[in-house]
Formats: sequence, C-alpha cells, structure tokens
Amino acid sequence: MSLACILAAPDLAKEPELVALAPGFDLRVVRRCLDAADLLAAAALEPQLPIVLTPGLPRLTSDLVARLSNGRPVIGLGVDASAIAQLESLGVLRWVHVRSVERCLVELCAALSGQGPATARSPHQGVWATGAWDGKSSSSPAPAPALSPPALQRRGGLLAIWGPPGAPGRTTTALLMSRLLAADGHRVCLIDADTTAPSIMQICGVSEAASSLVVACRFAERDSLDPTRLMTTAQSIQGRLWALGGIDAPEHWGDVRAPALVATLEACRSTFDCTVIDLGSGIERQQAADLLSMQRFHAATAALSAADALVAVVEACDLGVSRFLRHHPLAGGPLLENSAIALVPPHARGGLAAGLSSLRDYGVTQPIFELPRCSTQEVANGSVRSLARRRSRHRSLGVKELQMWIAESTADRTRGYGEGSTTTVVPTRANL
Repeated sequence: MSLACILAAPDLAKEPELVALAPGFDLRVVRRCLDAADLLAAAALEPQLPIVLTPGLPRLTSDLVARLSNGRPVIGLGVDASAIAQLESLGVLRWVHVRSVERCLVELCAALSGQGPATARSPHQGVWATGAWDGKSSSSPAPAPALSPPALQRRGGLLAIWGPPGAPGRTTTALLMSRLLAADGHRVCLIDADTTAPSIMQICGVSEAASSLVVACRFAERDSLDPTRLMTTAQSIQGRLWALGGIDAPEHWGDVRAPALVATLEACRSTFDCTVIDLGSGIERQQAADLLSMQRFHAATAALSAADALVAVVEACDLGVSRFLRHHPLAGGPLLENSAIALVPPHARGGLAAGLSSLRDYGVTQPIFELPRCSTQEVANGSVRSLARRRSRHRSLGVKELQMWIAESTADRTRGYGEGSTTTVVPTRANL
C-alpha cells in the first residue's frame, strides 16, 4: 500500500535525498513546504494527510502544531537530542531519529502505516518510570528525595471590561479604573483587546509602528516573554501605568490567537499587580474548524475565560439595558464568580434610576456601581481622583466603591507552584 505525506523540512540537509528515495519505499511526498504558512495552506488543502516536519521550520509554533494535530498524525524528524527536545517542546510527541536516509525512510513508513513506533523514547520514560518494570532487582529501595517547599510565584489579577454594542463607555471605564489603580500605587497594564475599534493608544497620545499586543503575543508563542521583555514591549502611559495596543486590521487577527494571548496574560500576572483588559462587544462561542479561518474575537473570548473579574458597562437607558441583556457574554452560561455592573449615564439627562430599576426588574443580582458623567478625553487628561470623588445621587456605590471592589476581586496574591488558584470573596453591598 502506497503511503503519502506532507513534508516540511527545509532545514534538513538530507531533505532532497529523502524526497528522491521516498518512491522506492512506497512513500509519496505530496507537498514540500518551506515555512509554517506554506504548511498551513497545504494542510488545509489536504485535511487527511499526515505531516512530517522538523523543529527548524520557520515560524513554527506550538499553537500551529496543536491545530495541525487535530485529526491527523504529525511526526517530527530530529537529527540529534537537541532537535528532539525542540519537537517535544512544540508538542510533537512522535518523532523519528534521522541517522541515515534509508533507515529514516524505513522508520517513517512504519510510523505512517501504524506498524511501528515513531519515537525513540524509552518505554519507561514518563509517569510509569518507577523502576518496577525493568526486571532488575535491588537489595534496598533508593531513598526518596527530600521534599522542598514550593517556589512562590507572584500572581497579579486580571480584570475584563466588557460592554454590549453601541459604545456604552467600555474604553472610558477601562482607562478610568486603570488610572485610579495606578494612582493608588499599583503597577497596572491596560490591554486593548477590542478588535472592532481599538482606541486606547490614540486616546493616550501614543504612536506605535506595530501593535505592542501583537509583538507580545509573538514572543509568548516562542516561550520568550519574560517580565523584562514584557516591560520593554509595553508602552509607558503615565507613572505606574503601561499599555499594550490592540489591532483592527483583519490580516492581523490571526496574530492574537487564544493560546498566545493566554500566555501573554500569564506573563502580565507575574509582572503587574493588575491587568485591565478592554474587550470589544463581540464574543465568540466556539472555535472555528477551518485551519485557515481567522476569528476576529479570539482575544475577547480568551481574555474573558482567563479573567478573575468582569465589569460589564451598561448605558442607563432602555436601549442600553436591552442590548446588555441580549449580548451579555455570560448569559446562558456559567457566571463568572466575580462580576459587577458599571452603570453609566445616558447621553440624555436622567435615566440612572430607571436603568437601575430595569436591571433589578430583570433579575440582575450582581453589584451595580454608578459612574459619573465624563468624557474619554477628560479621563485621559484630567484628574481621575476628582472623578472618583463624584458621588451618585441615587446610590452609595460609585467610582470609589467600584475601585475597592476591583482591588479586592483582583488582589495581588502569591501562591506556590502546584497549588490551586486562590479565590477572593466578592464584596457585597453590605461590606462595601
């Protein structure tokens, strides 16, 4: 039976000889790919063909390997132990050690046909490597290694700011709360994850040749986004506030994929006390099945799933409440444990009391905080502390109380590696 595969090994010195001798082993190389983009296109055209690749394929990432491995075998070619380690770090767990071309083809064909293992890994490697299966007797068991306390890991909080379509004030709220947290001495990173109309950098007067969020995600894909690199990638806004600029061009949506953004958010946890994520209104419910498809709201979906707390911005009018109830990302699904509502004044005067009453009538039980009437430029250029002192005429829960709720819900916490996540008690109307 003739075998077929897609070969992506441009850095392999023996690749031309491998292709030339493959027909003699009943192996047909359907496509030879030069980089990850070429491989992705070939895989989309041939959804069932196995893929054979090397770790040196340009622009190859663990995210791409995971996507390619869905429903088909992906086999790596490693010339030495370092290359095999690279393959395993990328998520390629089946590989063939390239010694000679003939032996490589024999082992590769056996692996593609399912008649032989595609790995030189020891059968005792992994969780079953207890030493009880090797048939060797021991006069006395080896002493157990001394247990050491787990290393402490700094864990900053993640706050998502979301709002329904219609510009209810998501960016203004995100910028206001970020500046207030920074003014209180916290190290804050503001991320523009709105792929519909990103505007944080323009509002803050920062010019970027390339999106700093895209740059951070690319470093994260290569497992090289450490705190130092993150600090140099983020743009300094003012004092203890930094920002990562967003994207709006469709050709760059694929640059902020969910795994890369989650890795970036984890880096933010270890670098900043609090990370505020400005989300657009769109939330995708399911992942796309097509390898080449680019989901516009990958960033919003991934950030919402990783967040510790959510603040939903609602305009206090009938239309604003209706849009909130229709598009709320948590509607019909499990509620985020820490979630609150920021009620903003409508463009017309009045309406706060009516909006509050409407939300309660529809069964909304989350804490509701009323924000003052202010413009985005006022938040960007004015004194945020004076805005925080403005109190609502209808309720006691205003900007200062929302700031306290955010600080408690996303409190900086330190935990040991391997321990469970630390949760915080959601402040209620009584304890505020």
